[in-house]
This record gives sequence, C-alpha cells and structure tokens, in this order.
Amino acid sequence: MVDPRNIDLVSALLINMRHEGRTIHESLITKRLTSIIKGGLERGEHYEVAWAIFLMKGLALPLQLGAQAALLAKIECPAICLLILDMASRGLAPEAPIRDWERRVKAVSADGPDWLLAYEGVRHGWLADITGAIRADPMLKPFFDRNIVFYDDKRNVPTTKKAVRTRRARSKRLTTAMLWRIITSKYI
Repeated sequence: MVDPRNIDLVSALLINMRHEGRTIHESLITKRLTSIIKGGLERGEHYEVAWAIFLMKGLALPLQLGAQAALLAKIECPAICLLILDMASRGLAPEAPIRDWERRVKAVSADGPDWLLAYEGVRHGWLADITGAIRADPMLKPFFDRNIVFYDDKRNVPTTKKAVRTRRARSKRLTTAMLWRIITSKYI
C-alpha cells in the first residue's frame, strides 16, 4: 500500500472479491500485510496496523509476527488488541500475548487507558477476569449489566451487493422525503 488513506478501500475490495468467490493471492497478500503490521508496530503507526489486521481477519488469513509479537504485549491501542484477540479466538493469531494483556488489565480502572480492552476482552471471554475487579469496577459494571457493545466481532466490510442495496434504499428514502416536502410546501 502506498497511501494509508486507501487501505479501507483496498480492504473492502479484497474482502468483497473473496466473498464473490474470486481468486485472490493469499500468500502475496499475507506477506504484504504482515510486512505492514511489523513495520507499523515498530514505528507506532497504529492506523495502518489496525487496518491490516482487520483485513487479515476479514480474509481469514493467519497472523504470524515472529519477533514483533513481543511489541503487541506493550501496545496501547485497544482496537488493535481487540482485533488480535478476535483473531486468536478464531485460531488465526497463535502468538497473541493474551497472558500479558490479562496481567495488564487485572486491576484496570474505567478512567485508565486499558478500560476498553479490559471490558470487551472479558465480555467476549477472550481475557480472564482473574481477580474479578473488572466486572466489579463501578464504572464498568453498568456496561456488563446492560451488555453494552463497543466491539462487534461479527461486523465486517459490507459486501458490494449489500452496500449497493443500502445506498439505493437510502437514496429512495431521501428522494421520497424531498418530494413530500415539495408537495406539502406552502410555496407551491
């Protein structure tokens, strides 16, 4: 990827190609995405890393980070951590530093930087609430009680057909609403 602003478009394109049964070169894509992730982890470029991991998840490609896997244990981006935990639950990220993250969030507070990782990790069952402090935290307990969702593990890039249907339906609603305003306007 040359321009990071295009990674979301590339992700949608590749995921839709897979969904439509087209052939994609998994080995080349895996190699390139792994390179983006490794480099991004070393440079602290979380945007590129998150999108590359999201694309690997969407294509069900395994994540192998080797030496850079240690950087994940220290990363402070909950979105990346949750994507990795999601992939690990699907057997796609065997090097996920789950134990490190469990130790990191065992005494988390809702006003700290790891509250989202702690909440969603425990809610999904990806992280153990070793001390019970996460579920008992006065700021997080109402989220657990109401099963509030911040990270939806079932969401993915919409398929092209679904996106087109949604766009057409929205356009039709807008056209109908505009016509209704014109018809009911007192200026006609």
